[in-house]
Amino acid sequence: MSTTNPSPQPKSDDIHWMPLGMAVLLAVVVVIVNVIAWFLSWVGLAAGAEWLLWLFSWGLILMALLFGIGMGIAAWAELKEKSVGKLLIILFGSGSILGIAWYERSHYLSRHSTEQPLVADNSSARTVPAPVRGPKEESAISTANARVAEFEKKRAALDPLLEKALADRDDLVAKLRDAGIKTAADLKGNAQGQKLAASLQRISAEIEGLERQQAALDYAIVEAKSVVRRLEREQAGISEEEMRKLAEQLRDVEERTDGVGSLPLTPFDVDAALEKALAAPPRPTKTATGKKPTAVTAMTLVGTWTEADPLPYTKPGMLTFTKGGSALLTRFGVTGPPATYTLNNSELKITAEGRTESFSVDFVSEREVVIVNSGGGRGGVVAGRWKRVE
Repeated sequence: MSTTNPSPQPKSDDIHWMPLGMAVLLAVVVVIVNVIAWFLSWVGLAAGAEWLLWLFSWGLILMALLFGIGMGIAAWAELKEKSVGKLLIILFGSGSILGIAWYERSHYLSRHSTEQPLVADNSSARTVPAPVRGPKEESAISTANARVAEFEKKRAALDPLLEKALADRDDLVAKLRDAGIKTAADLKGNAQGQKLAASLQRISAEIEGLERQQAALDYAIVEAKSVVRRLEREQAGISEEEMRKLAEQLRDVEERTDGVGSLPLTPFDVDAALEKALAAPPRPTKTATGKKPTAVTAMTLVGTWTEADPLPYTKPGMLTFTKGGSALLTRFGVTGPPATYTLNNSELKITAEGRTESFSVDFVSEREVVIVNSGGGRGGVVAGRWKRVE
């Protein structure tokens, strides 16, 4: 009698966990697909592809259902074996996965439904009203305007002082000439001439100080006005960083101008001051009506000029010519050494630190000049196109 070996029966645990294993395998595939879809959507490579949104959102639900089916079969098997602990763990895990999947799908759909299309529809376009300027912006503009008025007031107060100093210097020069002083060598043994020369030295230092104050204030006025124009162009308000920069800029301008008159002036050598004063042509006298006669040359360099073609991302240079024959150049925020100039028709000569450069001046208009160095090209410290500061 032959005996037949019965085929091995699968264990109860194998039957219970086989559906769960298949569900886990399918869920892993769904997770990989959804991760790829999420990445493509995130980097914007599939913008506008509705199938990608559908695949991602419903893939989450499919993953949860596969987990739920597998865990449900396992839970039913465990229920028959009265394993309450395993049952609670399986039910809790299945419910958690389903809840997380539904939440992620809802969050993804709500986030993408509120995003604006990449291309606007002109048919439904609306005009966005310009933001209204707030109290902070109005206060900043008022502060900047007040500072401009303060600088202009200081600048105007210097004009009569400079005019009086120039007149006193002309008077001293006339007295020196009457005393027979034509060069510094004539001062030897001439007590009166030496006294007049010492007074001329003091008045020349005073004139230089006033002219430097004027140049500094002219530059400060231009900077402050540029701040006002920038603030007025602002449409969306000013951030705290902008307010801090404004305060620093105004404080820097004030530090460079306030107390300039109390700074120690460069002492003039008596001989140098005398030679310069005697070489200068006499100033025109005023008429009886108080008006100055018309100059022979219709155009004049006296005043402050700003660079018309500055380098990118740099502040325009400032060039100041005074009535007393002094010149001051500021470029890249650095003020150059004191200089003197002479203008004969269109020939301009500037001397600074013992070096003299010659230029040709082309008056385009009363408010614009082109300065070219005499050697050709546009070299030199002041060569370029300049516009008068109003």
